[in-house]
Amino acid sequence: MRADVTRYTNIRARIANESNPTVLSMQGFEGKDLHRIILYGDHYPAIEREDIALVASGRWTGSRFKVVEVRYSSVLPGRQRAHTQLVAERLRYAHENVDIEPAPADYDPPVTVGLAFTLGTITTTYVSAGDPISVWDIIQIDSERMLVVKVTPSSNTFTLGRGYQGTTIATHASGAPILKV
Repeated sequence: MRADVTRYTNIRARIANESNPTVLSMQGFEGKDLHRIILYGDHYPAIEREDIALVASGRWTGSRFKVVEVRYSSVLPGRQRAHTQLVAERLRYAHENVDIEPAPADYDPPVTVGLAFTLGTITTTYVSAGDPISVWDIIQIDSERMLVVKVTPSSNTFTLGRGYQGTTIATHASGAPILKV
């Protein structure tokens, strides 16, 4: 993603250290903290140099990487790319790690508001083919963020802390999408 907009989320990837040339290390040059990031599939054609990757899970959770190089690979000649390989520098200093808040994402399976909200509603229903909402999830409906404090999957009800993160408490229509922040 660029610093100003999220372009891809929930990408399956593998991250490995990229070693610095031994000759440079022996001469006292400090190499950058480089890593290879393998993105599986060929669905990411817009990734470019200077993009920032924010890791959401695994060993590097919370780390930010700046893309230095993009390499495309293929398994057999004439076939589509099997994966995209990025060479990225891990950003370690405060000025490099400006917070980039990911955009709210759809639940899987999708979740919508069951009964319309009024300004005083704290317990209500949701509609979903599964039960993806968990206690302590931060959700967003329209422009209001809420903290889920209780979930009862058997009745598809949940209790919410309204106006979370300084957002304004608002009314919400039945069928409005519920996003995970």
